[in-house]
Formats: sequence, C-alpha cells, structure tokens
Amino acid sequence: MGFFDFLKKPREEEAKPVVDTRPVEVEIDSLEKKINDHVSDMLSRERERAKDLYSKIREDFGEIKRMGKELEGKKFEESDRMYSAVNMIKNNYVNRTFGLLGGVPLVQEMSHEELDNFHSKTTKVLDGMRKVPPKQAILLSKYFKKEASQIVKILKKIEDNLNEMKSLLSEGKPISLVNRITSRARGIMEMKRKFDDLEHQEKVLKEKIRKLESEKESKQGDLEDLLKSEGYREIVDSREKVRDLRQEKENLESELREEFSSIKRPLKKYEHILRNDPSIPRERRISFEKMIHSPVKSILAEGGESVLSEMVSKVSESMEKGMISLKESERKKFGEFSEKIKEGKISDLRKRYDGLREMIEESEKRKGKDVLNEREKIKREIEHSDHEISEYERNLENISKGKKSTKSGILGEKEKLERTIEREMGRKFVIKLF
Repeated sequence: MGFFDFLKKPREEEAKPVVDTRPVEVEIDSLEKKINDHVSDMLSRERERAKDLYSKIREDFGEIKRMGKELEGKKFEESDRMYSAVNMIKNNYVNRTFGLLGGVPLVQEMSHEELDNFHSKTTKVLDGMRKVPPKQAILLSKYFKKEASQIVKILKKIEDNLNEMKSLLSEGKPISLVNRITSRARGIMEMKRKFDDLEHQEKVLKEKIRKLESEKESKQGDLEDLLKSEGYREIVDSREKVRDLRQEKENLESELREEFSSIKRPLKKYEHILRNDPSIPRERRISFEKMIHSPVKSILAEGGESVLSEMVSKVSESMEKGMISLKESERKKFGEFSEKIKEGKISDLRKRYDGLREMIEESEKRKGKDVLNEREKIKREIEHSDHEISEYERNLENISKGKKSTKSGILGEKEKLERTIEREMGRKFVIKLF
C-alpha cells in the first residue's frame, strides 16, 4: 500500500438489484408483457430519451445538410490564385457529405433492434464525414473557417448523442434487457411450437395405430369365424380328400408303370419291326411308338386300350413267326400281361383312374375356391395392418426421441432465462411451459 493510499476514497461496488424471492408465475406467451410492465417506468423514460436523442441527431444532420447547401453556394474570390483549387475541394466535400447523409436510417419504433441499427449505421456516417484528407481540411478551415467550425461543432454534438444512445442500448439497461429477454423467450416459444407439433404428430399416429389395431382385431375375428364355418370345414375336408385321391391316382400310375416294365424288352424289339413294316398305317405306327415310350400316358389317353390291345396282338404274331427272339422268362411275362388285358384287369385300372380324376375335379369346384380366396384376402389385410402398425410405431419412437430432446432443450433455456431475469431485474419469475 502506498503512503497516501489511505486517503483514497474506497471504490464503490456496482449496486446489484435486491432479489424479491416471491416467485411470479407467468406463461411464456405473456412473458414479454410482464417484463415490460415490470420495468415500464424506467423503460418508458429511456425510450423517451432515445426518441429525443434520435430527433436531435436527425435535426443535427438536417443542419449539416442546410450548411452544406449554403457552403455549396459560396465561392472564393476569383482574384486569388487558389480560386479554382479551393472551390473544387469545397464542392467535393459538399457532394461527399450529401452522399453520406443518405445512409442515416429512419426509426419507426423505439425498439432495441431499430435503435441499434440506427446507431450502427449513423456511426458509420459520422466516421465518414470526419475522414477528411489533411490538405482538404486545412484549405476548408482556412478559406471557409466559419462554416467548417460550425460543422465540426455539430458533428461533436452528434457524437455525444450517439454515445448516450449507445449507453441506453448497453447490456443491463432496460431497452437492452427487454430485447435480450424477448429474443430468448421467442426462441423458447419456437422450440415449444416444435414440441407441440411433435406432440400433435404423436397424437395422430397413436389414433391411427388404435384404429388399425381395432380393424386388425375385427379382421382376426372374421378369420376365426370363417375357419370355424361349416363351409370352410367342408373345404378343408374336401382338400384332404383331394390329397388322398391324388395319392391314390399316383399309386395307380405307378402300378400301370410296373405292369408295362414287365414287357419292356418285347416292345423294344417290336419297335424295330414296326419301323420296317409298310402294312401298318402311319398314324397307327405313331400310336404304337407312343405306347412303347410313354405307356402310362398312352393307355390313359382316349382310345388307349384299343391301341394297347392291337399292339400286344401284333407283338404276339411277331413272336409266333419267330421275328422276335426272347428268353423263356420274358415270353412268360408277356403272356401273363396278355392275359391281364384279355381279363380286363388293365381296363379296370384305367376305369379306377378315370373315376379318381372325376372325383378330384368335383372336389375342386369353384365354390371351394371362393372360401379359400376369402381366407387369403383376410390374411393379406391382417399382414398389411401389421406392416402399417410397425411403420407407425417406428415413427412414434422417433417422435418420442425428438420430444424428449426438444423438451430437454426447452427446460435448459427456460432455466437460463429465469436466472437472467432474477440476476438483472431482482425478481424471480417462474415460466410456465408444460
């Protein structure tokens, strides 16, 4: 500590507002009005002062414009050798001043935003008017001393008024404070609108899911009723019957195939004779060849029995004439097959096959298909509902995450704003949002 330091006046700490601990509950939409009401007297005074400063600054610039026009009309004596140079410099200064004056904005409302814009642009105009080249300044002050002196004084007045306006707009002052609080409140309101929109989307999706689940439940009931119906039971029984009939039909085909396999060798040998026998008509020869290579299909075709009987007779003739040589076992099997044809056993197999085919066709009539089509239609509708519900639930999950994130951001900004109001205004505000 210095020797005379004890004589110095202690530095006063900046006074802080006393906090009124009684909380004031306020809706976010009403916050701006509440803040304005709370600082209304001081805010009104400062806005009036800002309005007064604005008017004075505009008046001073108007005076500079008037003096510029007056200066524009003055001319230095022609007898002086500096006549042309001085007048040119003077005219350049006046024209430049007129150009800068166009940059002074108008203020419609004494809000922080408009006043701040006015202060910023007007300060640039003022700086532009003061930036006069040294040579120009010397000549103007020498040859137009009175006018130059008056302009300098007016510019100083404008500077002082702008500085005072800047002070009114500085942080902590009512105009700035209201602007800052209002700006942050509007940010919170925008976030709240986003939250409300998400909440609305959530509500719409939940209603869609509810309707879909109700429709799905109704369709499941329809499906259960259909599956329990007598008509459906008949169809199921019919389908089971068709399955059994088809199996029986396949067994018959296998039996026929087995019968023909026993005479495969004699038929193959007869095929060679058949190709070289001109006495057999072409169409008959083709029928015989089909019977040799596709016996089951051929015997079951129309006229198949007749073709088989004739072909077996031809093979027997060829065997008797010695045109086909076979082992004894092969002759025996062929003979047994010929007897089965004569006894009608092959014919009986064919009749059984035709009967099975007719029964299958009867069981697969369109009436049954209608019921099955209805069942498949209901199943598809249920699957479609499940798909839509899953899609909506995924969207709902994303919306829920968005709501959580947005709400967290809102509450964080709300707490910051409440602390700012309490610190700057000395009053505890509780902002109601949800």
